[in-house]
Amino acid sequence: MLKLKGDPLCGGPVRGYINLTQVESREYSGSGGMTHVSGSDDHLSNSVYVLKGTPPLEALSTLAEGTSRLSECGFIFEKPSRGLVNLLSEWNASAVAGIPSDYFRAGDPVSINGADGTVEMDNICAREVVSCLVQSGGKTLILKRSESVGSWQGKWAAVSGYIEEGETPTETAFKEMKEELSVKRPTLVRRGSPIVTRKEGIVWVSHPFLFALDDSDKVIKIDWEHTDFRWITLDELPGFDTVPGLGRMLSALGLS
Repeated sequence: MLKLKGDPLCGGPVRGYINLTQVESREYSGSGGMTHVSGSDDHLSNSVYVLKGTPPLEALSTLAEGTSRLSECGFIFEKPSRGLVNLLSEWNASAVAGIPSDYFRAGDPVSINGADGTVEMDNICAREVVSCLVQSGGKTLILKRSESVGSWQGKWAAVSGYIEEGETPTETAFKEMKEELSVKRPTLVRRGSPIVTRKEGIVWVSHPFLFALDDSDKVIKIDWEHTDFRWITLDELPGFDTVPGLGRMLSALGLS
């Protein structure tokens, strides 16, 4: 089970299916851009709505017009609007804010509690990893994942690895740099906000890091996790078959 902690808005426990998402590339205009997706009704009949971005209050009011029994509904917001709490309190709905919509898929069974800001999902697990982008001399390092790794075989990626129990993301990042590249003195340039990527029942939470290598460390030796590596410009990156989320990693590190 995956338990997420967000900001409490209002309301007590509600169980239901995710059945409304907002396509991030569209603007809110009333109910425009909102796509209703029917979840299964066999044993969890309540509705839980996930809304991306910052929906205006009029969009929520339009949604409410076609929604019965709002007291049994739940709402999960990435970024809540002003005045939202008062509106939801009038509906007696449960709502949580500040949880990325990337965690959810239509039809997921969930339990939310707006009073304590928690969201729980059965049969979903999270795995925390680090992703380390390496640059030197104006070039960026990408590595081709071998067939021996557990995921994304054959795709191009950054240095990555699981965060072990008792480790901080920063400790793991330096450890993976040494293990995967055999570099001794990488310079940590910056760290970005975590990126969430969903693959079936696994939620990958990736902590992005940007490292720089000096001339003494630029000659690298890859380990068994990779079969090849390239130093490229970022303009060349679209020509490679990369792991999901690599473009978002660049944005999180301020490189795009």
